Amino acid sequence: MGFLMPFTSTVLVLCGFQGSAAPQSLIGLTGDYYFFGAFALNVAGIAEFVLGNCMRPLLLQLLG
Repeated sequence: MGFLMPFTSTVLVLCGFQGSAAPQSLIGLTGDYYFFGAFALNVAGIAEFVLGNCMRPLLLQLLG
């Protein structure tokens, strides 16, 4: 899930979904990678905490 969320925007641009124009380089999509990557880390941290772990959620929340 943490890989698919940021990669979805890249795939949609490369396939030309609904007329989306590709930027000159994929550097224009870097914001999506940072935003969705941090979102995925926070979701993973919450899920680990619900499962009863302590150290891994702390690290995931700290990095996200």
